[in-house]
Amino acid sequence: METDAAAAAGAGAENGAAKPKPDWLSKIQEGGIKKPPKDVLKRRRNFRLGRMVAPKQPMVALQELIRQEDITFESYISDPMSRLWKIGAMYDGQKFEGVGPTKNIARNICCENVLQYIAFKACEKDSSSEMPKGSQGEEHKPWTALASVALFKMFNDWAAQGALVPPELMKTVAPPANNAAAAAGAMEADAGGAAPGQPQMMPAMAPWAAGGRPGGAPQMSWTGVPQFGGGQKPAKQKKPRGPAANGDGAAEKPLPADAATKHPVAVLNEMLGAQTFDFTQDGAPPNHVYICTVNVNGTVYTGSAKSKKEAKKMCAKDAMLKIYNIACA
Repeated sequence: METDAAAAAGAGAENGAAKPKPDWLSKIQEGGIKKPPKDVLKRRRNFRLGRMVAPKQPMVALQELIRQEDITFESYISDPMSRLWKIGAMYDGQKFEGVGPTKNIARNICCENVLQYIAFKACEKDSSSEMPKGSQGEEHKPWTALASVALFKMFNDWAAQGALVPPELMKTVAPPANNAAAAAGAMEADAGGAAPGQPQMMPAMAPWAAGGRPGGAPQMSWTGVPQFGGGQKPAKQKKPRGPAANGDGAAEKPLPADAATKHPVAVLNEMLGAQTFDFTQDGAPPNHVYICTVNVNGTVYTGSAKSKKEAKKMCAKDAMLKIYNIACA
């Protein structure tokens, strides 16, 4: 063998320059190719799994799993007494229901019941049929959809307990093109439509256990998504109102000619927009006095009287006098 290699090398030299060795062959001979470290392999595996099982709402997972024409949703029904919404769906000849405090939550509960039915039917189908075994086996069970919904619910539970869930964990994957419009319309029906690429947000809800699956079996509980940072919604920031609300006050309205003769509350609301008046009570009836306060652009104005109506009027008069130097009647 060595003689043949030498002869081949000599023939190559006679025909010209020797053929260079490939880089990969040189690295193998020199021991330059090494397997990636285990932590690198683990991170790569995490990346692949994150793409496959991204957290998804039940309605999104269902839209990716079945065709749109295979399921029919009924109209929402509202109960004015309990303030709950109810929705039904027909799939595979079975009727499913979902009940929740909002349309979005009710639809997600209904879709989760359909997913449970699909998973149970897939288990029956796999156990009754002969499937190939080994590393190339096949199954009907929708593991990807189930894992995505399970992650979605687990992160919701964390957030409901007060944990600050990073937005990266709640990232969602867009549904297939043929079902994208249906999924987007369903999610925006109640949530008001989140910005593209942002997870849909829903108020937290307690577990619901209304019978919604065939056979009267109890319905699985489902927790909606609270706002990131805890179950409490952040308080709305009140916009500043007053002469300096627009910066230099250049766009301030001119005072009406009859401002001094009009009701001070009406003039104040006309000039600065609808104001929020707060009331407190000083003393015990019948010798009590109502104290009214209003915050205009960071400054608090007050008025007091025996009735709330009169106290509000005196508070508005104080504001008009100190802001516009107008003594209302």
